[in-house]
Amino acid sequence: MADPTIRRIGWAGYVVTTEAGTKVVVDPYLHGSEGPHSGLPESPVTVNELARADVVAVTHVGYDHRAQAIDVTLAGAATLVCGTVIPVHYRAGDSAPDDLRNELQESISSNGRHDEPGDK
Repeated sequence: MADPTIRRIGWAGYVVTTEAGTKVVVDPYLHGSEGPHSGLPESPVTVNELARADVVAVTHVGYDHRAQAIDVTLAGAATLVCGTVIPVHYRAGDSAPDDLRNELQESISSNGRHDEPGDK
């Protein structure tokens, strides 16, 4: 087994690799802006570099934490771990494909919870 590692990938993002080799991407903001999150430094890391992640975790809905979460998830076979408010942004018109939007909506419906942006 290798030693666990933590690699900073940008603004608030990290890749944590466990002793067993599991890769967890946390808060994958790589580029772009939305609302108050303009002017943030872009990451030199690309979505394709993160495609081998096992898990993508988003700590909260701020764009500077969720920006490329869906992109990284779709680039590989990672499991997306986030609150139910993340899919609300994609249903509202972000770029996630319809089948992913539908899957996220079914997940929200099955757990009986639906948070709107701004819910705590």
